[in-house]
Amino acid sequence: MHRRHPSLRLVGRVAGAHGVRGELSVFPLTNDPARFFDLEQVYVDLESPAGGPPQPFEIEGVRLHKGRALLKLTRVETRNDAERLIGHDVLIDKVDEVELGEGEFFVESLTGLGVEDERGEKVGVVSSVQDIPGNPILTIETVGGRELLVPFKRVFVASVELERGRVVLLDSYRGLLDPVEVP
Repeated sequence: MHRRHPSLRLVGRVAGAHGVRGELSVFPLTNDPARFFDLEQVYVDLESPAGGPPQPFEIEGVRLHKGRALLKLTRVETRNDAERLIGHDVLIDKVDEVELGEGEFFVESLTGLGVEDERGEKVGVVSSVQDIPGNPILTIETVGGRELLVPFKRVFVASVELERGRVVLLDSYRGLLDPVEVP
């Protein structure tokens, strides 16, 4: 679910223009960039000052290049058109979502989960997930009311247990705390 549009799912972010014919280079926020081949339409969140809904674009072509999806969309005809979309979110209808396998989840489903350490002690709650390409960051509001940023990497995260509503951190997360916060 996209934070402002619950019927849509975030699947990528426009990272750049490719060529002179309006192709978008999209950084996929999915573990399978090839999924773009199965789509007929995407939405681009233009974040207009009026707060309007994301705009639909028909997909005219898809190809993969260096880990990115290159999308050719209707109404994006030139490099200048494509450059105006850099930094904007690419979304799909939730009905177009792929079915997730065992142990898979949508990153945005982590928001609101409780956070514990390996010993079961409450650390806080995931307040948001920053979609930094290649390295999502969990923003955790700690029990003490502070903000803790934890890279979503195996060195810090032991498990995600959606059914139990929690994320379990390895003790290595303590190295991210200020010395006065370490219990």
